[in-house]
Amino acid sequence: MDSDKILSLINLNNSFYTKHQEEFSKSRRNPWSGWNKFVDLINKRYENQNTIKVLDIGCGNGRFYNFLAKSCNISTDYLGLDNNDYFLIEAVLKYKKANFKKIDVFYDIDKISEKYDILAVFGVTHHIPGNSFRKEWFKKIIKLVNKNGIICLSFWNLLSDLRSVKLIKADGLENNDYYYGWSDSNDQRYVHLFNQKELMDIKEIFEANNFFLKSDFLGDGKNEKMNIYQVFEKKTISYP
Repeated sequence: MDSDKILSLINLNNSFYTKHQEEFSKSRRNPWSGWNKFVDLINKRYENQNTIKVLDIGCGNGRFYNFLAKSCNISTDYLGLDNNDYFLIEAVLKYKKANFKKIDVFYDIDKISEKYDILAVFGVTHHIPGNSFRKEWFKKIIKLVNKNGIICLSFWNLLSDLRSVKLIKADGLENNDYYYGWSDSNDQRYVHLFNQKELMDIKEIFEANNFFLKSDFLGDGKNEKMNIYQVFEKKTISYP
């Protein structure tokens, strides 16, 4: 996929979420059930640490921070990133102890200079257009992880749900690319649904950069299969 098409799809989604931001945010109040397994890993991994640095990529209205504040046993130094003003203003007003920043998480993620113990990437990966662009993006976020840090990724498993009948095949794009609407609106957004080979390719990218797959599982939705989760941990380098 060429760079112009990638940009047009990202702009399409930005416009979509701007138009439906209020309604969408109201639908994103409750935590995902899959987060419970992730926070269990965090609590065990960092039980002897006073504070952990958390980067929430595509934070929306900040609901993952709210979940962490209630469920994580360790104090968090949290930064949420998003490009939607409405979501960020809502998050800033609601969560005074957290930090939020407006940034294009697809094009400008490499402008983040600090490293973090935890990277949370929820509800984001299915909006990254282009196989090559996606792979380079994963390589960029890897660089944001502290030694012994953890990345948790979610991949939308919409084909497991009856709502998949509303998917529109995106002609002229890449395999597993679709357009998908919202509620009763005719507006469409771009989504990519990952197959097993693509998930294995992502795993190989992380393994090539000194990570290992710590856990993978299904979660969320009425069927508890709405998202595929992959949790990668950075390997500890030991010397004799």
